[in-house]
Amino acid sequence: MGIELTDKEHKQLLKTLPIDAHGKVFQNRLLKDMRCNKRGKVNVNNLDTVLEAMEVKLTEKELDLMKDPLSAYEKIDLKKLMDNVEAIIGEEIDVNDVEMVLENMGIELTDKELSELVNNLPVDNGKVYQKRLMDGIKFLKGE
Repeated sequence: MGIELTDKEHKQLLKTLPIDAHGKVFQNRLLKDMRCNKRGKVNVNNLDTVLEAMEVKLTEKELDLMKDPLSAYEKIDLKKLMDNVEAIIGEEIDVNDVEMVLENMGIELTDKELSELVNNLPVDNGKVYQKRLMDGIKFLKGE
């Protein structure tokens, strides 16, 4: 997948993951742990593969915005990569919580506007990214 761990990180990972009797772990559990704990280093030239494995889907524009500041490095910490991703696309929001999140920001939409917004947002596994949500609001309501 393109993620390198130190011996210490590897041992720490093995302590936290549920391993079956055959010494195996479900890949989605491994990736969830990697994404939450942000351990390891990744090769900057291999970002597409790492992000795909972490189930982070970026547009070409978002990917370019992320790659530009990282191009000076050969390898970076997974934490730095995920922090850069979050800076570009924002936090994940459950699509069912969109109305509540908007209300917490002081943005109120009619039921029709909310329905139109949710139907036009790029949703991945029931999640939408905060920056994309805000772009959708701008498109719906204007600047």
